[in-house]
Amino acid sequence: MSVITYLRLDADYDPVFDPNVALTDLQAVEQAIKTRILLFEGEWFENLNEGTPMFQDILAHQANPANLANMELALTARISGTPYVAAVLNITITFNPVTRALSYSATVQSVFGQVKIDNFSVGAMASLG
Repeated sequence: MSVITYLRLDADYDPVFDPNVALTDLQAVEQAIKTRILLFEGEWFENLNEGTPMFQDILAHQANPANLANMELALTARISGTPYVAAVLNITITFNPVTRALSYSATVQSVFGQVKIDNFSVGAMASLG
């Protein structure tokens, strides 16, 4: 019996309302991590402090070693706050300052086992204007 069930997201990150394709346990944790990262701070009207500080702490800085470490800390904190996540085992971040694209991969230990987030990119942020 499943402990956690999560709606699958399609290629456009829209929920698929079909119980036959719902995600459970390890796959649900992976989906929850991606969803948490894609929610940017200030985006959700019920709690403007909830979300990944993408513009506040991540994309606002140049890609030097110190700032990459801060980006890593922000993403690690966001992943660690996901239900059923026990630990972030490793995380690798690449940031392109020209396109402002952030790519990362992470290995996460959940209560259901390890999950690897590969080639997940938050990037080429749209310009404001």
